[in-house]
Amino acid sequence: SFTALTLDPYNGVAPGTGWWAGLHVSVDELFAQYVSQAPPFVGFLDGSGDATFALTGLPPTFAGLTVYGVTTTYIPAWLAATANTNVATVTLQ
Repeated sequence: SFTALTLDPYNGVAPGTGWWAGLHVSVDELFAQYVSQAPPFVGFLDGSGDATFALTGLPPTFAGLTVYGVTTTYIPAWLAATANTNVATVTLQ
């Protein structure tokens, strides 16, 4: 699975209307996250079809920021998306 995350505030103004599975995110941001091949951006689903991760050790300056994200499952060999979640919103604490 691939989870794209962004701070782009347009997601709060026009939710679900972005070009990447409803997420407003720049091509550069999306590409950098995918090529990292690292969690929380790229991972695997468990037997229940869930993917979980935790962001720990964030500096206090991140508190209050709103992060928007969407997870897409895909066939890696083809880079073909098979399904995606709705855009989720999380406010960091």
